[in-house]
Amino acid sequence: MYLLNEMLLASPLAIYVCLRVRSLFSSKPLKNLWMALFVLVVAGFPVADALSRGKAGDWAKAAVFFGFCSLPFLLYLIMTVILVDIAVGLLRLAGVVSKETVRTRRFRNWRLVLSLAVPLLVVAYGVVNHRVLRVKEYRVEIPRRCSTAGELTVVFMAA
Repeated sequence: MYLLNEMLLASPLAIYVCLRVRSLFSSKPLKNLWMALFVLVVAGFPVADALSRGKAGDWAKAAVFFGFCSLPFLLYLIMTVILVDIAVGLLRLAGVVSKETVRTRRFRNWRLVLSLAVPLLVVAYGVVNHRVLRVKEYRVEIPRRCSTAGELTVVFMAA
């Protein structure tokens, strides 16, 4: 499977992020729902990879799309949660926020929203950016003395 080694290397961080975000939820049903969603996110890319290589029909297009979006979401989620934890730790060390403030429900809710919204928005922006085609025309002129070609067409394409 593609990127299997990288996913295995990132698994300790993914487990940390899963447990860290789980601790920000207040009720047991939400914590259990988060665990189920996280398992779907982690399993999404391998499942999408297997479906895309096989002869899956039209029914699998949505699963493949969301599965391929799950890996970037997981990576950005890992980075965001770690950066938020580092930022909170630095704010605590600097004395800007107290231990009691960090433990309040309001602070934890904002931390949860930030930790989940940033990766979701980044992945959504990436999907939209990938789907929008931009064309930019470039003109190159070659003097007749240098070449017999009167016109040169240059194509630049980036995915």
